[in-house]
Amino acid sequence: MKTNLEISMLLLLALVFAVSCGGGQPQTLKEKELAQVDDNVDPVAHLVGDVEPVHLEDDAEERPSDSLEEVTPDVSGDVIEGHQGAFLPVIKIFGEPVKGTYTVKSVTASADIVMENVPTGVETRIDPGTYDFVFTTEAVAGNAELTLREVVIPSGRRVKRDVKFKVGKITLVTGARCAKSALKIKRKGASDWMPGKFYTCKEILLMAGEYDALRGKTPISGIQVYDGGIREILIRKK
Repeated sequence: MKTNLEISMLLLLALVFAVSCGGGQPQTLKEKELAQVDDNVDPVAHLVGDVEPVHLEDDAEERPSDSLEEVTPDVSGDVIEGHQGAFLPVIKIFGEPVKGTYTVKSVTASADIVMENVPTGVETRIDPGTYDFVFTTEAVAGNAELTLREVVIPSGRRVKRDVKFKVGKITLVTGARCAKSALKIKRKGASDWMPGKFYTCKEILLMAGEYDALRGKTPISGIQVYDGGIREILIRKK
């Protein structure tokens, strides 16, 4: 068993060793904690007990922004001011826009005309509701017509439409050296000829379907036009 003198000497040696290791300045608990923190670790996060220390340089690059502008999809292209809606139609033939007009009709038993002769390719304001839109273009023989039915126009929103006419291109030819001459064209079974001037050897744009034609006194029947088709049709002498 150690005597009191031996115990006192051991305590004195321990005190001297502690003072020499600490440089004479006792460390607080906070200082001891910070002394063990890596240079790349946020010291505040370490002291408050963050289990996974955040690396300062990586945090700035990888953590997403909380701003609404970056996390909310931009839908401003379809939103307009006011209580009306907007309609923006474009007539396309073979993927290319062409000029045309349209009439707006209410979806009622009377089908009242709301607007008419409205040019395509231009945004038009209209009261919210459900409408039929009747399109016409001179780019297609016979002032072709097409109707979009029951189109809903919401309040404060813009509705865009690509209006595709189902058309084909035909050229009536007379042989290797095509001789230009006037034509009349009509839908198969129709009583009236289409308005406009048409010629052999010249491309004609028609709605898909079957047609009859007349060259001078020569009738031409069974002319088939396909949607998206481009073809030459030989007129045979009879």
